[in-house]
Amino acid sequence: MTGLSRHATLLLRALAAMAGVLLCLGAGFVVGSPLVHAAKPGFYRVTFTETNGLPPGTPWSVLVNSTNTTSNRTTLSFLEPNGTYSYTLVAGTYTPNPPSGTFTVAGTPVKVSVSFTPVEALGEVAGQPTILTPIGGNASWTWTVVNYGSLCDLQLAANPFPSMPNTTTPALSLSPAIPVVPEGADGTPHLIASVAFDPRDVGKSWSTLAGLNAVYPGYNCGSGSCVGVGVAKTVTVDPFYPSNVTFSEHGLPSGVSWSVSLSGSSYGTSGQALAGQSIRLQVPNGTYNFSALATNYTAAATTGTLTFTGGSVAAPVFNFSLVQYPVNFTESSLPPGTSWTVTFWGHTRTTNGTVLSFSAPNGTHAFSVENVYGYTVAPEYGNVSTNGGSTTTGVGFTARHYVVTIEVMGLPFFGGVWPPWTVDFGGSIYGGQNGASYAYVNNGSYAWSVSSAPSGFSASPSSGTVKVRGSSVTLFVKFSPASPTVWFNESGLPHGTVWQVGLNDTDVDSVGSSIVFSVTGGTYSYQIFSPAGYIAQVRTGNLTLSGPTAALTVTFVRFTYAVTVHERGLPSGTSWSVTVQGSTLAHAITKSPNGTAIKFNLANGTYSFTITSSGYSPAPSSGNFTVNGGSLVLSTTFESRSPMIGLMAGSGFELAVWL
Repeated sequence: MTGLSRHATLLLRALAAMAGVLLCLGAGFVVGSPLVHAAKPGFYRVTFTETNGLPPGTPWSVLVNSTNTTSNRTTLSFLEPNGTYSYTLVAGTYTPNPPSGTFTVAGTPVKVSVSFTPVEALGEVAGQPTILTPIGGNASWTWTVVNYGSLCDLQLAANPFPSMPNTTTPALSLSPAIPVVPEGADGTPHLIASVAFDPRDVGKSWSTLAGLNAVYPGYNCGSGSCVGVGVAKTVTVDPFYPSNVTFSEHGLPSGVSWSVSLSGSSYGTSGQALAGQSIRLQVPNGTYNFSALATNYTAAATTGTLTFTGGSVAAPVFNFSLVQYPVNFTESSLPPGTSWTVTFWGHTRTTNGTVLSFSAPNGTHAFSVENVYGYTVAPEYGNVSTNGGSTTTGVGFTARHYVVTIEVMGLPFFGGVWPPWTVDFGGSIYGGQNGASYAYVNNGSYAWSVSSAPSGFSASPSSGTVKVRGSSVTLFVKFSPASPTVWFNESGLPHGTVWQVGLNDTDVDSVGSSIVFSVTGGTYSYQIFSPAGYIAQVRTGNLTLSGPTAALTVTFVRFTYAVTVHERGLPSGTSWSVTVQGSTLAHAITKSPNGTAIKFNLANGTYSFTITSSGYSPAPSSGNFTVNGGSLVLSTTFESRSPMIGLMAGSGFELAVWL
């Protein structure tokens, strides 16, 4: 402490403690917080006093419960509550006495006295912390002895490197072999070490205690007693090739790895990194082929050639992009120009054509197809897998059908039928003799028109447009008579059969199901003319027109003739049967009386018959007959099938033959 005596210093410290202020003395000397503490309830002052050994201004410290307090004065104090504490003293190259200990705070201040003695400076070895060693060459570096003030000479020795994977001569080469540092020497180079590394050890590092040990082997120690203490330096050796290159990339998403390889005539190497990281490679001089790879990604130039002559070489930057393959969705069932939409691999696209095109990398990717109004779609969603080529997925749309009910109004309903009518709806004909007809269509607009109306009726309106929009629709067609009408509606006749009605003095025939007369009102007489083979159940009568229309249902039945089958030869009461089939019959008719005759009522036509009776043979047993406007009589004769029994000599059995 410049210009101040030890007693003056202590006096100033005391004054500072009383005043509780900071006092600066001379250059860099501070009296304050280490010595003066504000009182805290339950805390007591602990004071360490350095009594001997430290030069003025030398820093020293006390470590108590992980708290380090430092001072460059003779007194160091702090506050602690009651308790027992451990402490450790540190003062650079000086040895504290005691170096550690304990003190107890028990309601009163505590004072601890310590002293320091200088350490015999054995010297400190300083050297390069990291050695870059070119592969195939020698690495040399130098250590220097500093801060040396021992009373003895210092001998330096080198520890060898540990074994390395491929280097065959790991030991250090020392120059001089056994250097000795004279007493008091400082800053003098003492050791040059070198080692040659194998090229296969490129990129490896070793942290080792291969360095200098300062020892006292008894050289020139004079009358002093010196204890040998080793002082070692740790050196990291980093072998490297004389040429290097750094590759970088753009375009890869986070987390994707990529790699680069270099291949020469006698040496090759490679490196790998994550997206955004560069790859640095070291190689011996020469020409190398390089190639870069990132799975599912490609770049414009991932291969090429680099020539190394020492130092760094400029490398291309790989601009990666995702490798994708065509993925197509096709449909063929929508009306031309209808838009449809697919979402695939996070992308949504719409077209009014038949193909939607995407692209995707290898893998399995989800897709979904939006419903088109009025249609269902299959598949609605799913997965598409790509594996190095294009894929095509078909999409099918099916129209949702809606019902258009075409219902007539104003037509007479007689005998369970309406007069015939037809409507052209969307190019198809609907109608008949019912009160309604049904069209099953998709969404859209449809034109309609009355293509035929019952005689004496007209429709208003007779045409129009129906729009179907996701639900069923009813079209009402209203007919009105042009004048009073009389309707005759037939039933029972085959389709296309001509029949005739006479009303007063007017006769009208038709092959349809209705005959209509336009009248002026009043009472009319009628007559039904039956077609051949048929007869009307009501053939004549009168009807009175009391409204706009009057109607009569004419029911025709087939006219039949008696066909009688007689038998002879059967014992009385014996059952027999006749089955008749023909085109005028809906099904075969079988009759089985107990008498000698069976009677059928049949219309004109040709029929087949079959006659049977158990145990008897009829003649004839089958055949055909024709009814043509008159009755028929058929006959058959039965003969008994009696067995003839005979014995065959030596046969041992009977043979029965039915005759």
